[in-house]
Amino acid sequence: DMAESQLLQSQAAVSQAAAALKLAQIDLGYTRLTAPIAGQVGKALFTKGNYVTPSSGNLTTIVQIDPIRVTFSLPDRDYLEQLQAFKVANSSVYDATIRLSDGKEYPLKGERDFEDNTMDQKTGTIQMSLRFKNDKGVLIPGSMVRIETKPVEKHVSAVIPQVSVLADSQGDYVYVVDGTDIVHQRRVTLGMEIGTMREVVSGLEAGEKVIVRGLQSVRPEMQVKPAEAGTATGANGSKTPAERAQESGYDLKIVSSDKAKASGDKKGP
Repeated sequence: DMAESQLLQSQAAVSQAAAALKLAQIDLGYTRLTAPIAGQVGKALFTKGNYVTPSSGNLTTIVQIDPIRVTFSLPDRDYLEQLQAFKVANSSVYDATIRLSDGKEYPLKGERDFEDNTMDQKTGTIQMSLRFKNDKGVLIPGSMVRIETKPVEKHVSAVIPQVSVLADSQGDYVYVVDGTDIVHQRRVTLGMEIGTMREVVSGLEAGEKVIVRGLQSVRPEMQVKPAEAGTATGANGSKTPAERAQESGYDLKIVSSDKAKASGDKKGP
């Protein structure tokens, strides 16, 4: 009986020692902190030897560098135009690039990362983000960049020079010249900016002539002697609309649906 009692006591002591060891391992684990993400560590607020408790606050701050997310707001009108594309899993919607604060274009394209599920009622926009590879650390968390995008959905629309657009209390208008060289005022609905050009959603028909220069001397229903803009500047007046549009400084390359991403600031159709 005594031997059996000693055996049970010894087994209990072993179990007690094992429990103490496990408790010590747990306490030791609290002395090593690991981050849930890989990134860059900021300034250490505590150093080796400091006594730290939960009330001490943050020890340091870590931010994810590669990849990095660029967050922006997309107007509701643009989002609704692309709603069906957004519903397709992993679909590429916009081709987006970013321009850094020094004016240089970031060489890598962003990938679609996140779209919020509600519109901001104050601004009529929805928050979105793109994910960019940033292995060289050029993009810094918290910095500001400019997003330049082109929607993937292609459509043919009229574009006119921005300088030809006038405005009054009733809205935007341009002066057009008919076949008898008579000037008419035409109300227009404008769309996106395309470099120095402006998209016309409604109000103009293909082939109509719009006055670009000398607007201060023009009055509705007066007769004029129009000259082609290319002739007036000494350029070749036979250039196609696409060639003239490219002179606006906007990149008109075709964007394939497998490369397009999400949109922020709108630059062109």
